[in-house]
Parts: sequence; structure tokens; C-alpha cells
Amino acid sequence: MGSDSFQEVHPEDRERVLQLIREVRTQRKLDPIEYECRLLGEDGKERWARITGRFIKTDSGTRMAGTVMDITRQRQLEGELQRTSRL
Repeated sequence: MGSDSFQEVHPEDRERVLQLIREVRTQRKLDPIEYECRLLGEDGKERWARITGRFIKTDSGTRMAGTVMDITRQRQLEGELQRTSRL
């Protein structure tokens, strides 16, 4: 699977996402996952996403059932809090 399949994933996060997928493909027992990465919207804006779910192996391949939550505002607030606490 090439990185062009993940164009909505921020270029700096693509390798980490691809590595996660490679690890999942080699597991016998598919543990639940939770990870965060940046996504690029159709408008070109960067957004943070928290992805949680479970991979399921089927006869036709591996699928994921889960959720993707936009946590951009949460990340912005955390950054503001860190900057404020440094002052």
C-alpha cells in the first residue's frame, strides 16, 4: 500500500500511520487501537484526529471498525494552556 493512498493524512504523519498498518497486518490477535494524527481537509486546513477502533480480519482482508473524532480545538486549547503556564 503506497503513501498516495493516504493523501488526507498530513505528510509528516503518513509514515507513522503506515507503520501502524504494517504492525496490524502482522498481528495474530488484533488489539484495539487509539492514536492521533493530523489530517488535511479538502479546504487544505490541518486538523487533528483521534482514531479509535478495532481491526477485524475477514476472508476479503482486514477492516477497521471504530471512530474518528476531530480534536483540533482540544489541541489548540492545550497549546494555549501550555503557553500561558510558561508566562
